[in-house]
Amino acid sequence: MEKFYEHLLLIADHPAFHGGEWNLCEPLPYNPEDKTYRNFISFNWIQRRTMKIVVVNYSQEISSCLLKVNIKSKGDSAVLFEEMSDRFFTFKAENISQGLPLENVHPYGFFVFDCEM
Repeated sequence: MEKFYEHLLLIADHPAFHGGEWNLCEPLPYNPEDKTYRNFISFNWIQRRTMKIVVVNYSQEISSCLLKVNIKSKGDSAVLFEEMSDRFFTFKAENISQGLPLENVHPYGFFVFDCEM
């Protein structure tokens, strides 16, 4: 538990979280039948060329959404770095035109994405 919070505090120390422009991000339905998009809460912070996106599945069920956030692609793809897991996520440009697709996020699962603007 201690390592988790040490890592989280290091991430939260980034200047974008302190001096960046804060925005609430709107979760949209992943598909017309799925209502679990209502289980998400998300914010982003933008400072200069950096955008931080924090998204949480605030429920006890597996949930999906399209997160309404403007992510710039380079060529035919966009790459986001997820800071808590130290993993890169690659999305095809056509798949993020309507929103960032987050599918089957575990109960109380969350992401802290970092991307260049």
